[in-house]
Amino acid sequence: MPKILLMGSLRNIFGCAEISLDETKEMSFTELIRKLCAKDKRFEQIFEPNGAPRPGYLVLVDQVDVRIFDDMSKILVKSESVITIIPVVHGG
Repeated sequence: MPKILLMGSLRNIFGCAEISLDETKEMSFTELIRKLCAKDKRFEQIFEPNGAPRPGYLVLVDQVDVRIFDDMSKILVKSESVITIIPVVHGG
């Protein structure tokens, strides 16, 4: 089952550091994001409807930045994948 790691302030917002999905089949990143948003509406603040991260968030799938892909639906999420969500917080 894919594991979602929440970093920084997201741990306080969600009340946990890790979320696991009960999925055993491979799926696209876009499908995974739809399932996350259906499970918890707070993910809609992190992701655009097409699965792309909103500004202010870095999202890695198996340590690869999802922004390098033109089409989020082409990113394959396996049952053992780790998705890391990092809020980009900095002072000005």
